[in-house]
This record gives sequence, C-alpha cells and structure tokens, in this order.
Amino acid sequence: HASLCIMEKLDGRPAGFAFRSYESWAEALAAVEAALPSIEAYGATTFWARHHARGLRCLALEELKRDAAAFIALAEHADAAWRLMPRYCDGLRTLLERVEKVKARLPAALRPRLEEKAAALHGEGLRGLEGDMSKLKVWLAQAGALPSKSREGALSATERSEE
Repeated sequence: HASLCIMEKLDGRPAGFAFRSYESWAEALAAVEAALPSIEAYGATTFWARHHARGLRCLALEELKRDAAAFIALAEHADAAWRLMPRYCDGLRTLLERVEKVKARLPAALRPRLEEKAAALHGEGLRGLEGDMSKLKVWLAQAGALPSKSREGALSATERSEE
C-alpha cells in the first residue's frame, strides 16, 4: 500500500490517503499490478488497503481505455465498495456511473459475456448497488435535487414499480 499511496496531512495531522504521482497511467497500473497480489493475500476484499489499490487499478484501466478489463475490475470494486461504504453515498453513486460508462463503451459482441462474468463473480454487490442507487435517484428526484430530465426518469420508474 505504501508503494501506491501517501498519507495526506492537514495541520500536521494525518487526514487521509492519496495516490502517489506517476509519469503515466501505464506506470500506475504496473505499480498496482506489482503490489496487489501481496495486498490481496493479506486481507479480505473489503480491506482498506485492497480497496485503495483496486481503486487505482480501476482508474488506470479506465484511462488506458482497456474497457473489458476495466469493466470486470470496476465490477469487483463496486461489489466490495457496496459492502464497505455507507449506503447511498456519493462515492457509490459515482462508482456505479463509472461502471455504466465503461459498459457502454464495450463492443456489442463482448458485452453479454462480460456482463455474465461480472454477474457471476460480483452479482450480489452489483445488484445491491444498483438497487440502492435506484432508490437514491428517486429520493433525490422527489426532493428536487436532480435535473428535470433525470427527475422525470426517476419518478416514472417509481410510478412503474408502484403499479
């Protein structure tokens, strides 16, 4: 973990972790691939160091446009994050948006197989995350906290589920 992250400080006190700077996303990915096996051997999927390392791996794969690998990595990350992070938080919302964005870029011929693989490996967390974010979207729409187009879609989904 120390090879991937640094401790940020605020007023001289530890305030959180940030990723180290790398010359390129390829270099960041290589650093993660070197560190992740040791981190995975040490802790569960929700272990904080593993979560940080997996997050950097996802970012690198996304930026390198390695969409098939990024989709599966994001599915794993989303599954673990759903178990680790507070329900309905912005971090989970943006993570699901990233999963959907990468999924939309997948070639049509590969998408069904990759979706099946993600569901088989990480389905419980993905389904839970999607369900929680659907609820969140409805709540935000009801509170008027979404743009009108998003609000209409969320409310119509609610109306359909009430029928």
